[in-house]
Amino acid sequence: MTPLLTITTGSSTLQATMVTDGSIGQQVGVFSMDYSGAAPGLGVDFFGYLDGDGSTISSPFGLINFGLYTDLQSPFSGSGFDQIIPSSFDTNVGRFGRSDRTYQGATFTVSGGSPSSVPEIDPNSLGSVLALVLGSLALLERRRLKAA
Repeated sequence: MTPLLTITTGSSTLQATMVTDGSIGQQVGVFSMDYSGAAPGLGVDFFGYLDGDGSTISSPFGLINFGLYTDLQSPFSGSGFDQIIPSSFDTNVGRFGRSDRTYQGATFTVSGGSPSSVPEIDPNSLGSVLALVLGSLALLERRRLKAA
């Protein structure tokens, strides 16, 4: 997944892709969150950083609006009444920093999204047989050590 940001102000347009800030294991991702607890139907869609341990989402860049919560399994486009814009984040053309916030409408589009399939285990493959044999041996060894 590569978040492409297109920012248009007046007659100028900037395009950039969001990149990690270099933290170990950090990933750039797209997120959709259900905020129905705050108001029925409220959703948030944004790009952001997922820290290496998977515990923290930081520097979100996206929108808040009703009906925006989605499973991200198919392409969609939505508009928001409020923008979520961090003070800064890294892009392939340099660090993006905002100096002000105008609360103007914006769109958030996920295109070309297709879920990746999870590979199935073929019980006839050598890797599966090897994993089964090694796992069985490990269990036998553990049982032998407990008995001793």
